[in-house]
Amino acid sequence: MTNNTCAAALPGATSASLYAVLPSLKTCLFPIAFAASMLLLLAGASQAEAAQARSGAAIQKTKASAPRMTARKPVLQRKEGTARTAVRRSNSRRPPTAPRKAQEPRVPSQRHIAEQKRDVVEIALQRAERATGLSADVLRRIAERESRLDPRAENPSSSARGLMQFTRDTWLEVVRDFGPHHGLGRYAAALTTDRDGNIGARNWRELQGILRLRDNPHLSVVLAAERLKKARPGLEKSMGRAARPADLYLVHLLGPTGARRFLAALHETPGRSSVAVVGEAAKPNPGVFERRGRALPVKTVYEEVAEMFEPRLAQSGNSTHKPVPSVMIADAE
Repeated sequence: MTNNTCAAALPGATSASLYAVLPSLKTCLFPIAFAASMLLLLAGASQAEAAQARSGAAIQKTKASAPRMTARKPVLQRKEGTARTAVRRSNSRRPPTAPRKAQEPRVPSQRHIAEQKRDVVEIALQRAERATGLSADVLRRIAERESRLDPRAENPSSSARGLMQFTRDTWLEVVRDFGPHHGLGRYAAALTTDRDGNIGARNWRELQGILRLRDNPHLSVVLAAERLKKARPGLEKSMGRAARPADLYLVHLLGPTGARRFLAALHETPGRSSVAVVGEAAKPNPGVFERRGRALPVKTVYEEVAEMFEPRLAQSGNSTHKPVPSVMIADAE
């Protein structure tokens, strides 16, 4: 009934009649407006659901396209954790190991020490040969006779010590005369010589320091070589011939003056007592000039010394007439 009233009132209605039908219009339009608003609400809800569905699909697509390692990473972490746990458990079940003993330091053998000494001595001999021109072979044989190639050898019967067995006075002499040429200028300057030719030092401490230098194989050999080199021209002049290795050894043993005296006796009185010829010089070396408490003849002493350097000379039985090679002198650098 209401719809029919609205349809009849609108066509051809005047302004006067419009006011008459206004209540009927309100009654007619309200259901229409309400229905339109409900339709709009339904349409908005449908659009929101569609947008939400599209957003969810996009999220699922993004998750599906992500790298597989991202999804597996927790699994790997769990596996690593499981492996570490297993290792800790297995370690906890092992019996405790005994602490390791500290490695004991290796003690060098006597053979190793001897080899090291020989190497040091050989280097010293070669250096002395280059510095002085005197053959290293001659110096080596003198060292073998004197100390058995031991740089720290000491003679219980005298003050001799070191590789070349220098006595106190002889060592001070060579340090004074040849030391400045081999880096010992400070020590040479500390020595003093009195009117009688006795050599000493300004104080006891300096003297002891100089005497300890005899234990240095390099200094011992090179200063011995310098002494022999200096004495060689005068020795050859007195003998009228070239110096042999045995002659140089006598210089080392008796000094230049003592060697000339011994060699003169060898030429003039070869059967004379060697102890009578060398005097006090025989005391530090009784094995050289004596045998079983008896003095050896000069000739016998020289033959034994020559055998060490020149075996052929000793086998000849005549040390004064048979020709022998002259002393081996290397060219100095």
